[in-house]
Amino acid sequence: MEKIPIATEYFAPLHPRGFINRWLVVGPFPIRLASGEVPDEETRRLAPLGALGARWHPIPTDATGRLVLDPPRAGDPVTADGITANWEWVDGGDDYTVCLFDRFTPPFNSIAYLYAEIEIPSMVAALRCRVERGAEIWIDGEPQGILYGAKAKMGETFADAWLPAFLAPGRHTVVVKCWQCRSYGSMNGWGLQLQLVAPEECPACEGHVILPVRDEAEARQRRLQVEAQRTTLTPDVRVGDRVQVQVPAALADCQVQLRFPEADVTWTYDAAAGAGPIPAEWADGHRSVEVEYLDSQGAVIASVSRVLWVAPEGQRPVDPRRAVLEAIAAKQGEKSFNCGAGLVARYALGRAPDDPVAYVGKALDHIDRREDCSDFALLRLIRWRRLFGEAPGSAALAGAIDQRRLDFIYNPADSSAHLMCMTTENHRAAFWVCELLAGEEWPETAFTVTGKDGNWHAARARKQLLDWIDEKMRHGFGEWGCPYLLVDLDLLYMLLDFCHDEELIEAAGRLADKILLLLVNDAWQGALAGAQSRAYADGLLAPHLARPAADVLALLGDPHARPVGGAFSVGVATSKRHPPEWLSAGLNPPGDALIRERQGHQPHIARRMIFRTPDVALASAQISSRRDLLKQKLPWCADLSGGIKLFSSHPGPGNVNSNHRCNYWAGTITAPRLGQARSA
Repeated sequence: MEKIPIATEYFAPLHPRGFINRWLVVGPFPIRLASGEVPDEETRRLAPLGALGARWHPIPTDATGRLVLDPPRAGDPVTADGITANWEWVDGGDDYTVCLFDRFTPPFNSIAYLYAEIEIPSMVAALRCRVERGAEIWIDGEPQGILYGAKAKMGETFADAWLPAFLAPGRHTVVVKCWQCRSYGSMNGWGLQLQLVAPEECPACEGHVILPVRDEAEARQRRLQVEAQRTTLTPDVRVGDRVQVQVPAALADCQVQLRFPEADVTWTYDAAAGAGPIPAEWADGHRSVEVEYLDSQGAVIASVSRVLWVAPEGQRPVDPRRAVLEAIAAKQGEKSFNCGAGLVARYALGRAPDDPVAYVGKALDHIDRREDCSDFALLRLIRWRRLFGEAPGSAALAGAIDQRRLDFIYNPADSSAHLMCMTTENHRAAFWVCELLAGEEWPETAFTVTGKDGNWHAARARKQLLDWIDEKMRHGFGEWGCPYLLVDLDLLYMLLDFCHDEELIEAAGRLADKILLLLVNDAWQGALAGAQSRAYADGLLAPHLARPAADVLALLGDPHARPVGGAFSVGVATSKRHPPEWLSAGLNPPGDALIRERQGHQPHIARRMIFRTPDVALASAQISSRRDLLKQKLPWCADLSGGIKLFSSHPGPGNVNSNHRCNYWAGTITAPRLGQARSA
């Protein structure tokens, strides 16, 4: 969409990508029952998803659902339920989001209306809406539908939803009713982002998706490059060894050569003899290698980067991947909710259980009940399915996983019959990855919940994942400095290993490397020592129990890291893609190190700092928003040798024993003002 000049002060300028970023807003008005009474907390807690806000209309509608509203102007009053409020201009933030949470007090059990007049230059096929809590939309007075961005008890942040809305070029009015009907204790946010989407960008409008056309030669080359990502090398080598390469089946007819750029050496690979041998001068170090696939004319048609760990002659190096997999297999057993990770580790180690279905029975039951974190359980089972689903004795479990993938709920707009959190930063992407991989695997099969085929699901998830990755690359993370970065890393490695979309693979690789760099920046003595956006009591009181980053740091070569068997490490530990070698250079510098970074976007920006010496790490975060959506921030901490951790908290009343929200040990009910200058 081209940007259109503003005709009058009441016509909102459209962002080049179609976002509405200026609204007239009026409110808040209380949500009431049909009797006219304000519902008590128990009624709000037990109400179906968004039902109270959807049924009550402070600004009335007629029998057909049309909104009865004259075009408002700034300063015009609206009286409803005995309350008078005026229309006021509100601009969205850098992310085009109107945050009602910060504007209205009290923000719970309330309704607000947003109004915009827009001019569009070309056809619009859909509305892409990100809403916290619930919203109802009218265009030119006609109802477009109701969207929900959260579940009744567990909604937390934004979730994408799509509404078909075929608009002709010209001027239109848009009205959105937003509501927040939870009690204060379970409220996490309230806001709206709305984008007008052209037909070629809309995966939700069946029959209006325009895919790029490529010639057959280019398509084949891209497919081969994707297959090259599945290349693996000998996991551990020493001086005198010959390197073995596991070549993907699609590239089996190609010539293979190993090129070592730093040493200016190129070896031709032979399937029987391998390549090499490793010279003595390469001992005790990392060697970058480009595995190149050549056609019959000697031209490179695909390549992939890998890293070799080389030990001195006569010594066998410790394989960090095997050490991490052993820890995962030991910790994530069949009695654990994360048993899928344990199953992957056991198969990778060559110790498959006799009955794999029984081994992951707890994970399968969890998914069947649609309980929270079912997406995490499914991610690990998908990894097992793609890596080991064709192994002898795997057919029964493979079939069980496949059926659950077809029956799964992937988007909050599809169904509310679940208990899953689908809206936090990490959960949103996890559901999209699961949906994309399922859609690619069964492109023409109808999925149970939506009735749509796999192509439709893959297109929807692809768009959302590309937007999510772009947002994280530009603005950073809302869940910074905490174990949820490992969740994001794990699902990105799912894309790197199993996705067929070249653009997504490239984007996922860039973001995965960024997350690895963030982990390296916070690493100190084998764990993360930075301030956290989501801290938990058990991780503060017993840090050795909550060091899942130690697995990834061990894979990067951190000598202080001792693998603990975190479930979200299984992706990196079994991936065909090795982390870039240059990341290891930032681990455990010999002197002092001062690192600054900025995470998030308005209104929730965190300016983080960590000062590391060999003996102490001091970290802090200046948080721009005074309202903490999840009450789990750890704004400052100091780590000392010997496992000593210093920190403070500002607990909220009545939450002393909660591990998931602000309590006596973890989290802050308000963000303190603080500053840091190196070690002070």
